[in-house]
Amino acid sequence: KDYRWGTFPSVSLAWRLSEEGFMSDASFIDDLKIRASWGKMGNISPLGNYEFAVPLSSTYVLAGNDPLRVQSYYMNGISNEELKWETTETQDIGIDAFLLDSKLNVSADYYVKNVTDMLVRPSLIQFAGVDNAPWLNIGEVQNKGFEFMAGWNDKIGDFKYNVSFNISHNKNELIKYTDTKDFETHGDNVRSVLYPFRSEVGQPLYSYYLIKTEGIFQTDAEAQAYTKDGNMIQPNAKAGDLKFVDWNNDGKIDGNDKQFCGDYYPDLTYGLNISLNYKNWDANIMFQGVKNVEIFAGYKLSTYQPTQGYNVVTDALDAWSETNKGSDIPRLQLIDANHNYQTESDWYLEDGSYLRLKNLSIGYTISNGITQKLGTSKIRLFFSGQNLLTFTKYKGFDPEVGENGLDMMKYPQSRTLMLGANISF
Repeated sequence: KDYRWGTFPSVSLAWRLSEEGFMSDASFIDDLKIRASWGKMGNISPLGNYEFAVPLSSTYVLAGNDPLRVQSYYMNGISNEELKWETTETQDIGIDAFLLDSKLNVSADYYVKNVTDMLVRPSLIQFAGVDNAPWLNIGEVQNKGFEFMAGWNDKIGDFKYNVSFNISHNKNELIKYTDTKDFETHGDNVRSVLYPFRSEVGQPLYSYYLIKTEGIFQTDAEAQAYTKDGNMIQPNAKAGDLKFVDWNNDGKIDGNDKQFCGDYYPDLTYGLNISLNYKNWDANIMFQGVKNVEIFAGYKLSTYQPTQGYNVVTDALDAWSETNKGSDIPRLQLIDANHNYQTESDWYLEDGSYLRLKNLSIGYTISNGITQKLGTSKIRLFFSGQNLLTFTKYKGFDPEVGENGLDMMKYPQSRTLMLGANISF
């Protein structure tokens, strides 16, 4: 009740240099503006209704000497009466320019966003007595990066075109978690077996925290030779099993060998938009893509090894064997003694870079003479499609997985084809 309202000011300034006298000789510049802004924005979107109240759940129990099935209520979480707004403070500096008779337009921004009083539902100790941890205002996260866009529009006779390209980069970093703790191990998991995420000060949110691998043992002798002080580091390993890196050099593979192995934030996000017009024809094309992004392909746990009772993907046919030693997929076995699949390792990571033809539209506008005879003012016939082509090396259904990069064989985005007509009277 003490934090129902917040104050979130903002201010912006701009200087139109093209209006200044010292720019009068730069005839190729039609408009040039430098701008800067600062502001705060409040956020409570992660919260559900009544998060401040005692969270009750209902169930049915048998009660009484002559038992009756009675609905009952119980506390299934911990409340927080002191929840307040998460605040994002943004600083931005940018430039906008129109050049060469406004045929070329350019826009660029550099920004820094600091999120304070971050709304987080941390992990809960198992003996807390309830399932749900409280929402807390803890931690600080920083995002900084740049955005750039350039466009060109022109015409050649009856042919008109507009081409624009955009690219952006963002770096995410956890600056502070709590006064007593500098990391959070998240509960996001693959079938309660693999828990690949960890957020730690100095690293991006939801970083992959995994054991690194160094390929596959090609022979039993090679597995036996992987030792520390004369003892096998992976005592159950045989030819065809993954080789895990003993990062802390203690002679065994366990959670202490985990390292940060990247995250789901792409190095670059980019797009290309093309608009074409020739007489009665028009076309619009949009490409969208990301570069250098890691996906945790958790679906492999269920669909690569033949022990889960599910259908196995055809990639498993390429698993390591004595006649297929070039594979990067561990050998198929009913008992995974080496824990190839039960270990949170970078073997699950795949490059999720892609380029996608996101939208395509082609139209033809029927000439006025025909439309007048039909009693209409305009008729445009068109074909459009979404998600028509995707260029990627990712082996899952779809590289746009979301979920912080955890892919459990999420249903892919649909490809849509449409024929239609726009008729105006």
